[in-house]
Amino acid sequence: MTHNRLSKFMQTLQEHFKNSAVVGVSSLVLAACGGGGGGSASTSAPAEAVEVQSYTPDAERLKSPADSSMELYVEENFAFDQTLVTHLTVRVLDETGGNNAFSRLNVYLIDVDGLDAPPTQWTDELSTRAQLVTGGMSDAQGVFTRIIELPKGQQAPLILIEANVLGIENKQLLSVDSETTSITLG
Repeated sequence: MTHNRLSKFMQTLQEHFKNSAVVGVSSLVLAACGGGGGGSASTSAPAEAVEVQSYTPDAERLKSPADSSMELYVEENFAFDQTLVTHLTVRVLDETGGNNAFSRLNVYLIDVDGLDAPPTQWTDELSTRAQLVTGGMSDAQGVFTRIIELPKGQQAPLILIEANVLGIENKQLLSVDSETTSITLG
């Protein structure tokens, strides 16, 4: 660079640093002065009692579709929960019936949408419908535990448990319909 261009570059750089410093200090001052009252005295008005309204549906309105969200009714105990959480326990045995310690396992969710009936046995065609949910290793006693969350649907979620061991049936399909799910492989 020539001396003239270098001088101009340094001048631009200094101006940039000055502007950055001003912005930084301004931000610091705003953050230090903002928010939080610090005192315990309350300046807000006391909370007023809220009247609980009953939302008993009008029988005539239930017969026709709602025109707006104000016309929708739901059961009082309705919970919009579209998942099933289950505590999965898999015990892995070896070919002699002893604990198969430190076995690698994978758990897959099988998409059963579009099938006439849920499958009862694993086939290679189902591999395109399998989605990995979790994986890991069994402990020293051959037990694998996980808490898994599965989507609810028209049918109970179907999972495939696959143990990477030799000498036993290492793939098992299982329908999940409760908060605890247990199975023994081997």
